[in-house]
Amino acid sequence: MNFSAKAILLIRNNDGKWTESEITIQSADDIRKVFSPFEYDVTQVDLNIHEKVYYSICNLTDSINAHTRDFENTMHYMVSPLLLVSCDDEKPIDMTEESKKSILEKVDLL
Repeated sequence: MNFSAKAILLIRNNDGKWTESEITIQSADDIRKVFSPFEYDVTQVDLNIHEKVYYSICNLTDSINAHTRDFENTMHYMVSPLLLVSCDDEKPIDMTEESKKSILEKVDLL
């Protein structure tokens, strides 16, 4: 499935601060490429049907950088980078400020 959607990439810097950038994703491969060289070990966290967070635990170096609970109340311990994605009922769509705020309210950045 191909699409064109703006997503938010969060990267935790060495000083512990998070930087945010907007990227365009056009396929599931684009999502996986964000986590290169660990593109085949990416976890999708479904906060709800429309809000997703992606990460790869293989990027773990020192410690966990964030955590959240998915819609089934399962805790996810995540590491940088994090990819925030908003979806309609079928595919990713452009991230809005409201969607970004909603996702960030559910994710504890450490």
